[in-house]
Amino acid sequence: MDLKSWLLKEGEGPAFKVLATWFFGDVVFAVIPLGVMALLTGLLGRDFREFPLLKEWSFATIIFCGVSIRQMMKLKIRVQHDPRHYTLDTGVQVIVVELIAAVLVLALVILMEMGAIPRSLTNFLGEAQLGLFAVGLVTSLSIAIGIGIERSGVREGLLKARALRHLAGGLGEAGDALGSVLYRLERMATARYPAPSDAIYSRIEEERLSMEVLNQVRRAEELIVSVRTITDSVVAPGAATPRNDEGRGAASLGTC
Repeated sequence: MDLKSWLLKEGEGPAFKVLATWFFGDVVFAVIPLGVMALLTGLLGRDFREFPLLKEWSFATIIFCGVSIRQMMKLKIRVQHDPRHYTLDTGVQVIVVELIAAVLVLALVILMEMGAIPRSLTNFLGEAQLGLFAVGLVTSLSIAIGIGIERSGVREGLLKARALRHLAGGLGEAGDALGSVLYRLERMATARYPAPSDAIYSRIEEERLSMEVLNQVRRAEELIVSVRTITDSVVAPGAATPRNDEGRGAASLGTC
């Protein structure tokens, strides 16, 4: 599902839900202090030229960056299972750079208030705070829309695709774990161990652990056979996707 079809979709109004959740969950608490200060400045008849230098702009940007990183990691977990994949990982790195820039600008604003740096940087720091605030706001909104599109796509028929994606990721992790076990077994087959100081205790412990290893191997064999049997009938290439009614589809979404 693309952005245009998601925004123009009729019925449940997913765009409104995402925007409302984003505003009242991620934005409102960061914007309320700025709104209160703007209201007080207007009521007291003070000049708004110093308003961009309020430290609350940088505080709000830092909040946006923190929320964006958390939401980006959630989206990455839902969409990608390779932690080294560059697509969303690059987005996280960009947000981190923005966070560092916001902290740096905040430090400069504080230093200017203390008189440690000249006031000639007033316009630059004010514009920098407003610019970073706008970038943080847009970044947070973009990630919220991405999560909304991903969820809408799942509801519109990608239930099995999403389940297969999670299944492929889990099997990949299991394969990596088995590869690590095989490597350790090969190392043990050629390793030479020194004689233990307590031969009796060492023999008892080795026998106990050997039985545990064999039991785990048998369990892994049984699981592999079961997975293979079900895979041939459920997720084999060309297998038809069973059509569920609306209630069953909602239940599947909750379990995937």
